[in-house]
This record gives sequence, C-alpha cells and structure tokens, in this order.
Amino acid sequence: MHHGDPVQALLVLPPVGGSHAGGGGGNRRKKASKLDGQPLLVSAGGTTLKVWNPFNGACLGTFPTKHAKTITSLCLLDVPHDEDDGGAESGRRKRHILTGGLDGLLRIHSATGEDIASGALPFVHGMRLADPISALALSSDMSLLAVGTTT
Repeated sequence: MHHGDPVQALLVLPPVGGSHAGGGGGNRRKKASKLDGQPLLVSAGGTTLKVWNPFNGACLGTFPTKHAKTITSLCLLDVPHDEDDGGAESGRRKRHILTGGLDGLLRIHSATGEDIASGALPFVHGMRLADPISALALSSDMSLLAVGTTT
C-alpha cells in the first residue's frame, strides 16, 4: 500500500454489521453491503485520506480534505443511528472520521459505507484551534474529545 505522502496517522474502521446485513434495509443498504462486513484502514498523509482494504491492499478511495497543512491525527466517531421508524435501520451506525492537522483545523467527515462506496467522505463540520493539532482521542462512550496541540 502506497499512500503517496508520508503517512502521519492510521485508523482502523471495524466491520459494520452482523445481524442487520442483508435484512430488509432497502436499496440504500445494498449499495454498501460489500464494505459492511470487512474492516477498513484509513491512512492520512499530507492533506489526503485514503481508505484501504487491509486484506488485499486495494485502495478503495482517495479523499482530499479541507486541510491546508498536514493531517497529524485521526479519530473514529461511531455512534448508533437513531431512526424514527426504529425498524430495519435500527442496527445502523453513524460513522465519522475526525481529522486534526498542523493548520489547527479539526474536521469531521462522514464515513459510512455508502459514503466510501460512492467515492466521497463528505465534510460535515469543522473548527479552527489557535495552535497546530498533534493528537485526538475520544472517550470510550464518545462523549468527550481530547485535543492535543503542539503547545
């Protein structure tokens, strides 16, 4: 696997799925079903993210970000998807990749199986910190985000 720039951070996306895969999720679920049952690897080098199949080394997508300087850290926000109907969608998860960079930007990108399969990691939200970001970490319940800066 060759990223193209020096890799500063790696993130494993655990497989999504199990009991809800293949069960009446509608057309939207079928689009990403190939990606739901396997882990994925995300690499950050320069201002670009790449998503990989760790079993065969295939690059599943190259995704530019809104960072102006090198991405130094990655973090996974993976929460249950709350649907009003509660039916077939109840096992789904909302996945977001958080990126932190030397430009002081904290960026949040949607990273569902549908996003990756369609060739996009849509930008959802971001914020600028006063200092370059060197590390990101989420608490196990995903309620607290720790941000390390160079200062």
